[in-house]
Order: sequence, then structure tokens, then C-alpha cells
Amino acid sequence: MRPVLRPVLLALALGIAFVLSEQVIYQPWVVPQLATWQSVPMYVWCVVFTPEIAVCIGAIYWLRTAVSLTLFCIVGALVISSCQFASGLLNQPAHHKAIEGGLLQFGVQFVVLALLLAIVIGVCTLVRLGVTHVRAG
Repeated sequence: MRPVLRPVLLALALGIAFVLSEQVIYQPWVVPQLATWQSVPMYVWCVVFTPEIAVCIGAIYWLRTAVSLTLFCIVGALVISSCQFASGLLNQPAHHKAIEGGLLQFGVQFVVLALLLAIVIGVCTLVRLGVTHVRAG
């Protein structure tokens, strides 16, 4: 049971980071500027996604096995998809599409998020292993 606990806790932390970045950064700082921007600058998206990126970096360093990283990706995608679906049910701005699509949209979003998390974790793990290998060599 213990090997499952850490990836699940990190996935829950990813969900908390998602909610915090949306409620503390995106809605109060980015949404009021949308009328004046032609498109949202890339540095703004980097700031908005900083909490999620920090959790993913933490997962790379604290989860060592492929099974735990896979579990993190699956549970993390489920947590984020569930947060977006719940936000739509609670009539939060910009989340009505999450419930209009129903279970099909939820399932597709879950699969896409799981794959994206797996790609990010995989690339960052390869970078971490490469840096470790260069230091050792």
C-alpha cells in the first residue's frame, strides 16, 4: 500500500495546484486583461502553470519507479478532469464546456491529460537521468 500513497498524494497536490493557479492567478490577473490582448503572451501562461509544473518536477524527483510515475499520470489526469467537471457543475466561469460534452468529453480529456503528463514526466526524467549521467561521468 505504501508505494501507492506517494503518487496519489502528488496527484492530489496536482489537483490543488490546478485549482490554486486558476483561482489565484488566472481568474484575477489574466481574465481582466483578455479584452486588451490580441493573444495571451507565453510568459503569462508560464506563470499560470507554475504550480502544476512545480508539482510535476516534485514528482520526477520523489517518484523513482515507472509504476509510480504511471500511477501519478493516471490519477493526476483523473483529478484534474474531475476538478474541471466539478467546476462546470458549480457554474464556474469558462467550465461549462466540461459538462456540456458529458462523459465522452470527460473520457477524452482524461486520456489526453494522462498522455500529456506521461510525455512531460518522461522527457523530464530523461533530462534528469542525462544530467545525473553527465555529473557521474
